[in-house]
Amino acid sequence: MTPSDVKAALNEVLNNGVSLNTTAYLAIVLGWIVAGALGAYLGTFFGKRGETAAIKRDLETIKDSLRQTTTVTEEIKADISGSLWLRQKQFDLKLECYAQIGAEPRRGSHGHQRGAGPPGLEA
Repeated sequence: MTPSDVKAALNEVLNNGVSLNTTAYLAIVLGWIVAGALGAYLGTFFGKRGETAAIKRDLETIKDSLRQTTTVTEEIKADISGSLWLRQKQFDLKLECYAQIGAEPRRGSHGHQRGAGPPGLEA
């Protein structure tokens, strides 16, 4: 097609307009409807898919955070438990020492038991 042929075709279209038959208009309208429905479906599909992926990522983040919190909590509980165990053992040892001290007869500086009268005087 030569440039003069293109110019003649364009002049004819511009002067007379483009006329399509009913089938062509129907095909265009149906194409728009199908494209709109497909666009709406794909938009919803990919939107939901993106939302699901975001929730999955958030859930993994929450799980990791919970795992770390649980680890720290367990470490704190172990520290507290160890500290309490140590204090209980110290208390038990003190109690045992006091019990031994209390079970032994107490002697004063002059060799007699404290709390008793002078030697030779019996109550």
